[in-house]
Amino acid sequence: MTTPANLQNADGRFELKFVAPPSSKDWVIGQLKTHPAHFRRAYPQRLVNNVYFDTENLVSYDDNLSGISRRVKVRYRWYGAHDTPDKGVLEVKVRRNQAGWKLQYPVAGQHLVHGQQWRGLITSLKSALPGDGAIWLDQYSRAVLINRYRRQYFISTDGAFRVTVDDAVRTYNQWLSNSIDLKRPAERMPSGVIVEVKFGQGQQKRASEILDALALRRSRHSKYMTGAEACFSF
Repeated sequence: MTTPANLQNADGRFELKFVAPPSSKDWVIGQLKTHPAHFRRAYPQRLVNNVYFDTENLVSYDDNLSGISRRVKVRYRWYGAHDTPDKGVLEVKVRRNQAGWKLQYPVAGQHLVHGQQWRGLITSLKSALPGDGAIWLDQYSRAVLINRYRRQYFISTDGAFRVTVDDAVRTYNQWLSNSIDLKRPAERMPSGVIVEVKFGQGQQKRASEILDALALRRSRHSKYMTGAEACFSF
């Protein structure tokens, strides 16, 4: 499916990622609170849950692994500790070179039950989506993994920069199963604190100054890719 015209003509945002040791979460948050950009909490901490979808031949995975400049990730996301949320959203992340866009399709919450057939859940999700969203799920129709993690949100005083701090990532392999598995987390999932700095076009120069003050080393990271590798030992 091609990138929609409204995204092709829009200015994307940048997301820079950093991975720090598990023990460094308090240090990272301390860095943000004392940063010259005066980061403050934007939202309360919450749990983030995702089902990542791919094609049968793992196009999203292969494109990311190969470093393709234009690539897509499709996921169903909801928040909170429960697997029976009131609402969720199908998200399509479109990346072109260093910039990224996000399509969002809010839907009524889908109930994930251990042992439930994926076919039934995907059918229910598609019926709740508008036409464009259902088309994405037609193409990216295979559930590969479920992950969940804690997320903290920060924003600079002027609102130009947002930072998320994620930890306690758990991943559940769905690729070889026709039914939902919520009980066996991937054993090889690496631990760490994942920091994402997000900003819009025109802020690249200032971003360098902000990153220098954070004293973190940038790294290429994708929760989907890391989770897939932990599940399948690719």
